[in-house]
Amino acid sequence: MTSDPYYHFGHLLLESLKERPDDICQIDAATGEQETNLSVLKRTIRLVRYLRRLRLRPGAVASLGGANHLDLHVPLYAALLTGMPVAALDPTYKFDEMKASFKLTKPKILFIDHYMYEDASRAIQELGLDTRIITFDEGECTLKDVLDSEEDEDVDTFQPEKFEADKVFLWLMSTSGTTGVLKFAALDHLSILKIVLIYK
Repeated sequence: MTSDPYYHFGHLLLESLKERPDDICQIDAATGEQETNLSVLKRTIRLVRYLRRLRLRPGAVASLGGANHLDLHVPLYAALLTGMPVAALDPTYKFDEMKASFKLTKPKILFIDHYMYEDASRAIQELGLDTRIITFDEGECTLKDVLDSEEDEDVDTFQPEKFEADKVFLWLMSTSGTTGVLKFAALDHLSILKIVLIYK
């Protein structure tokens, strides 16, 4: 375990993807399509550039929901590198469930499949939130549109956002909602890093 207080989970992710760039990172079980660590990392860095251009700083919440596909992890990884806590959305959530989640987490940016857009947009509007919505598959602003708007950055010189690992949350994890009031547990980078590095 490093003694550097600014070493966070994003650094570990970056090191892991760079260590074996040609290894397969993910496979779409439905189509058989594959993507390497390097490809995922390049797409992730493009999204980090976009988040920085929006001036989304460590601590600003990113919400993420959708079915399993090759785009789903790119916003997650970008959030980890940027210091944005990730609040997951169950892809089966309807309007009331989304609204309850957004009311607590107040996301600044939301990545979802297109079929979730109508309920998510309505929930955000009713709560008066300033949340940017990016869809994975189709819509006014897709992840592909965002990635195409950014240039590649050298993976060897790219650096994650600098912040203290014990001061910024990594995940906001839902702990209830099926039988009671929706709640979230906030887990910081350092706590998760300590656990992961034991098994690395």
